[in-house]
Amino acid sequence: MANLAGGPPPTPKQRIHFYKPDEWEDFILEWATGLQEDYFQIKRIGGSNDRGADVAAFLTPDGFEGEWDCFQCKHYVEALMPSDAYPEIFKLIRSVVEGHYTMPRRYYFLAPQGCGQTLKRMLSRPSELRAKFLEKFDGDKPLGAGLDGSLVDKIRALAETIEYNVFQSSEVHEILTVHKRTPYYAHRFGGPLPARPAIETPPEMPAENESRYIAHLFDVYGEHFGMAIQGVASIKNHPKASKHFSRQREAFYSAEALRLFARDSVMPGTFEELQDEVHDGVIETQERSYPDGMERLTRVLEMAAALNLTSNALISVSNPRDKRGICHQLANTDRLVWCEEQ
Repeated sequence: MANLAGGPPPTPKQRIHFYKPDEWEDFILEWATGLQEDYFQIKRIGGSNDRGADVAAFLTPDGFEGEWDCFQCKHYVEALMPSDAYPEIFKLIRSVVEGHYTMPRRYYFLAPQGCGQTLKRMLSRPSELRAKFLEKFDGDKPLGAGLDGSLVDKIRALAETIEYNVFQSSEVHEILTVHKRTPYYAHRFGGPLPARPAIETPPEMPAENESRYIAHLFDVYGEHFGMAIQGVASIKNHPKASKHFSRQREAFYSAEALRLFARDSVMPGTFEELQDEVHDGVIETQERSYPDGMERLTRVLEMAAALNLTSNALISVSNPRDKRGICHQLANTDRLVWCEEQ
């Protein structure tokens, strides 16, 4: 929607144009998490001594000694040219010669303005890139000028044997498409969250991760209905307790679905912040005196459902049942308890 006071808001492409180099590296680190690769770990290495790797994605626990991908971040005003790429390729090969890395599986040049036409063509024609790069070891300003001659010879020897199809680039629209799959996109650029998937129906028998909040519910039913609880079967044989129990499990599974959705859609910690907000909103209600645990539970669930939470990114996709389910998640860790200890 247009901003009537100052025109339309900047697009994601326009926003990243104004990033500082460090912020661009952070953005690429986020982007790498959206690649459809089974990475063991992704690290930001960038700095004055990065040895040609700003962001590294490892496919094995062996890190630089195993298979890995290298992401070279260049936040320049203009599109990248071959003269920008040659020193970076040289730096990488030197690092391999000196034993800092193994040769990466893939090496990406990533820049807000992308690569210029000449560099694009060369990256698409590995044999041309190889020939042009090797030419740069000679001439008036050769690659490696000022280094020990024996080191340059080793670098050149390796440069003559490697595969140049490892050197690639990604256009900014491709980068943004991948980044949109990550939990970081909405935090950086705003916009609606994706639709939540269907909520799983609770299985007939509770799962292991339900044990603690269900134990608290058993205490409630035993106290309120005067029941001798012998597991779930006891609840199912009691009409009122059975219906109440089913609703609580549905709420818990709704909150669990929101937790899993949050893991893939918003910044890490966002769901935990929502849990804290619900806890803060109901704790005064929970700590009041009540005739029994059922009354306490009922009042807390009513309060949770009515909470007007506006600051959390998940509010737009959450509902009252989620907030009631969060109360049971909190009971699962004893942050909320329904029956007073005797």
